[in-house]
Amino acid sequence: MFKEIDQKTSRRAFTLVELLIVIAILGILTTIITVNYLGAKAKARDAKRITDLEAVQTALAMYYADNKSYPLSGADNTVHPLASECPSMAGDINIVKTALGTGYLPNWPKDPSNRSATGSDYCYIYSSNGKDYAFILSGGADSEIKWISQSDLIDPVRDGDTDCTDTNTTENSIITAWKVYTAGGKCW
Repeated sequence: MFKEIDQKTSRRAFTLVELLIVIAILGILTTIITVNYLGAKAKARDAKRITDLEAVQTALAMYYADNKSYPLSGADNTVHPLASECPSMAGDINIVKTALGTGYLPNWPKDPSNRSATGSDYCYIYSSNGKDYAFILSGGADSEIKWISQSDLIDPVRDGDTDCTDTNTTENSIITAWKVYTAGGKCW
């Protein structure tokens, strides 16, 4: 009678080897899913940044159509080389935010990594003389953004080319910014 109970019990239990195999398979699947999820999140953030650049470009075009000039990047409507939200740069981008916020761009882009401008590697830079503009998303070379993925947005000034005539689009380039601009603002 005891033999029958032992046989029934042993048939219902998993061996240690079987449990270890299941745990190993679950660990591998979890790793694969996590890596794919993080990659998808980074791609989604890049897509948001691109959409934001295009939204600002469209808002600037509408502003120009209505006002026959782009918002100047300096205080008191004077030309300033750069208006930026980067803490290390001069200029105040709020001038541009205010000009575009009046019916052209109600929500100013925020970096989707959810870091503040002072704690982020990424910031927006704007420059305009009224006739031309440059709007730049700048970041570090070690940032999460795959700068090379959007060769048409690579900033020809900040991509390692000193003459601003050709865009370096190799995987080994030091590319740290995307930019939308008018023809006159290309090399700012």
